[in-house]
Amino acid sequence: SFAMRAIQYFAISFNAVLCFKLFRSKTQPRELFSSASSQIEYKSTLFEQLSKAYGVESHISLSEADGMRGLIAIKDLSEGEECLVVPGGVCLFCDRTGVVRGLRGQTELSWEQAGDLRIPIDDENCLKGLTWDVRLALALHDSLADPSIGGQFWDLYGRLLPAPHDMTVPLCMPLELLAEIQHERVAARAQEQKLRLT
Repeated sequence: SFAMRAIQYFAISFNAVLCFKLFRSKTQPRELFSSASSQIEYKSTLFEQLSKAYGVESHISLSEADGMRGLIAIKDLSEGEECLVVPGGVCLFCDRTGVVRGLRGQTELSWEQAGDLRIPIDDENCLKGLTWDVRLALALHDSLADPSIGGQFWDLYGRLLPAPHDMTVPLCMPLELLAEIQHERVAARAQEQKLRLT
């Protein structure tokens, strides 16, 4: 469903630390990052460039090992030391009332499905399962789906995210794989969320 696809985008980005503002540069994005030879080098360079461009204090890097991609520390960190500091003014936010901040617009589809994401959730949308987390996922989906809404930054940032079919978070797993987690509570919560979104 539309809501399930949107929540998949949210889960991907939440795990990848979603928080930047729109990238403004006179250089075209493909020119900025076309020198990387491999896909992971390209994505690592893109991650670093976007971090620098938006004042993100970062002691992490995007890396790949044994076919798995993730964020790794690039220096020894002391206990309690922050590894990533993202200015609040460059984030997508959604509070428990469902009000989304940081979004420049909406696609027609999300407007038809969820209404104006800038106003609190009404009872009708709440009953349809359009809770704050789903609305935040819709905001992310819209930012990635339409360059006229998300702008150049989201077009670039979206390249860092895995495709929904590559997701490994429990919410996105089929029932047969949920059993492999061997954690009944996590599997049950994932199934509840799936049911709520379908």
